[in-house]
Amino acid sequence: MYYNSKEEQRYGRNKDTAINHAYICSGEYRRKFDSVSTDRGLNRLLYNLAKTMLYHRSGTKIEDMYWVDMSSLKIVYKIINSTVEEKILYTWRIKRIVRRNRNLVTIHSHPSSFPPSIEDFNSACVNNYKFGIVCGHNGNLFVYSSEERVPPETYYYLAGKNFKKYRDEYIAQKLALTELSKSYKIYFREVLIK
Repeated sequence: MYYNSKEEQRYGRNKDTAINHAYICSGEYRRKFDSVSTDRGLNRLLYNLAKTMLYHRSGTKIEDMYWVDMSSLKIVYKIINSTVEEKILYTWRIKRIVRRNRNLVTIHSHPSSFPPSIEDFNSACVNNYKFGIVCGHNGNLFVYSSEERVPPETYYYLAGKNFKKYRDEYIAQKLALTELSKSYKIYFREVLIK
């Protein structure tokens, strides 16, 4: 273990965003995907994409993303060579592909392991995605969807208020999303093994 952490530091890796390889390859992590949808083939594909992304971006703050057609289970587009930290930039090509495909599911990594961002929800709404998946580098897994755009300032106000109270960014974001889901048509859940 000492050798790995030293190697990560040597190559500019971020220890806080390094994945736990044993957990990501575990049966427990794989079983999380069993309840993502009712389509076993889709669940299996999403699990394999999650592992691919997490291994690829382990120790970085850069996200990967895939767009999957739910009917054909084909990957219609992917971003795996971004250099921008903690966000996915939509190019004109992505927007064109999204307009042509109306049965899309997205899956992307979150190096911070936080829940979906308000930008993720608004993107799901604007692009009419069936649902999205967020894979945290720590093994967290979230499913989310949105039928209504949420004003970002409302989300940031609630997250800030919760952060002042709990002093924990993860809890603050999760509580803000829970509060917003009572007033807006957004849905999310953390996938847990029972």
